[in-house]
Amino acid sequence: MPPVKSNAPDSSKLTFSEKQIQAKVLEIWSNRGFAGNSPAADRQQAIELLKGEGASRNKDLNRIRKGLSWANQRLIWLEKKAIEPIANLLDRSDIFRIVEKVSPILEAIGVIAIPFAILFFTLTDSQQKESRERQKRAQEAVKTYLNQLTTVYLDGDLKGDTQKSKELRRITRASTLALLNDPDLDKDGARKGQIIDYLTDLELVQGRIIQGDKNRKQTSKLLRPLISLSRANLRGANLFDANLIGADLTEANLIGANLFDADLIGADLSRAEVTDAKFSLANLTGAKFRFANLRDTDLSDADLSSADLSNANLFNTNFHSADLPFIKLYGADLSNANLRSANLRGADLRSANLRGAVLSSANFSYANLAGVENLTDTQLKATQLCQTKLPESSKLNSNRDCKDFDFDL
Repeated sequence: MPPVKSNAPDSSKLTFSEKQIQAKVLEIWSNRGFAGNSPAADRQQAIELLKGEGASRNKDLNRIRKGLSWANQRLIWLEKKAIEPIANLLDRSDIFRIVEKVSPILEAIGVIAIPFAILFFTLTDSQQKESRERQKRAQEAVKTYLNQLTTVYLDGDLKGDTQKSKELRRITRASTLALLNDPDLDKDGARKGQIIDYLTDLELVQGRIIQGDKNRKQTSKLLRPLISLSRANLRGANLFDANLIGADLTEANLIGANLFDADLIGADLSRAEVTDAKFSLANLTGAKFRFANLRDTDLSDADLSSADLSNANLFNTNFHSADLPFIKLYGADLSNANLRSANLRGADLRSANLRGAVLSSANFSYANLAGVENLTDTQLKATQLCQTKLPESSKLNSNRDCKDFDFDL
């Protein structure tokens, strides 16, 4: 059997111009720090490197040629096996008759489609133009607001106790709510977040902490913020890592807002719309969500120690691995909620609705589950119970896991 000939060119026959060789020599010198071998040795090394590169390029070209040849062979095969047999079945006169009949239909479709295509592209262009204009208006509105707020903050006395200061705060709140409700900012979560960030940087919307006197056994107090965000439209706002300690967000619209890792210690969100918001890893210690709507909200790994969620709508809310000691969930709707691995030690769940809730590995030690609706022993089977007040219908031992705890309430 004769040896198979390679299509790859012989690298020893490759020739290079003096310019190519000199350029390669300069590259070798620069890589070596312009020191080392003799010029003759560098020249020979440059020629060898160029031969190697040329051979590599030729190999790549051969691969491309082989790929194109293979594709061409497949197309020839397809033509012979599929297209030619179909063509042979049809007489040429039949083909002409079919084309003759179909042509007017295609032409009519084309005539009808043209205005629709024009309309489509016109509308698309108009929508894009309107979107750009809306973004421009939103940017200008936010810029104007921030400039005015800066002027008021520097020239006025927003934090004072005078009547003028109170008037300035009322005006600032009104302009803030008006801007957040601007239709141009409706889906602009980033700019809404920019507004809140500026207000928090000036410490206008957070609660003011008054430190207590330990010697006189006086506890610290959290005073109301200077500017309330009650009823603010923060739908879709990006409030990632925001400092909203003690903020007044009662009846605010936080649907779809991003509050990941935000700090809302002592914040008041009573009756707020918080559907589909993200509070994962947020600090909500002592926060109030009374009668709030948190349907489909993500509170996984959040800290809700001593928070008040009484009578809140928590349908399908995610509390996975959340820290909920002494939380108030009196009368809350927790149906279909995910409480897997949550810490509910000392929680008040009286009269709550837990239909379909996932409770696996949850800690209910010292919790009050009296009068809980739609709670089965099956749901509580994989939970931790110790001095737990269970519903009257439950047949479980409320102290079955006390041996696993080494703490007292």
